Amino acid sequence: MVCPPGLWRAQGRGPRSRRVQRTQDTRGKRSRSETPPSSERHRYASYLAAYTTYSRTQWRFATLADYLDAVDYAVRLVGDDHVGLSSDFNHGGGVVGFAHVGEAPNVTRELLRRGYTAGQVRKLWGANFLRVLRQAQEGEAL
Repeated sequence: MVCPPGLWRAQGRGPRSRRVQRTQDTRGKRSRSETPPSSERHRYASYLAAYTTYSRTQWRFATLADYLDAVDYAVRLVGDDHVGLSSDFNHGGGVVGFAHVGEAPNVTRELLRRGYTAGQVRKLWGANFLRVLRQAQEGEAL
């Protein structure tokens, strides 16, 4: 999941939101936690640069192509037996072309257009979830 940098900071997780805090140690003495190391600031700067490059317009909803690019990446990384599709319709989804359940066929059409087989699409849409749940119920090693 890609979290916009502004939201990351607003939730108190970014380097700019960290303040020097006083903490109590075991002997009752006060110690200071320092500001994030430069390596953390560098990681955030790298994240921000990658996010900006990826989004092109910085603040936009993901498209169906963006969503399926992430699926393609995951399939290449771990294989189609270990990837599943899901959505978040309760909170707006945020994917243009897959904003509600009525647009789910768009996902299937695009997967087939990208060269996925019907069997692979079936796995992504739920067969993998069912297999893992069945194995967990039977006590098999995953």
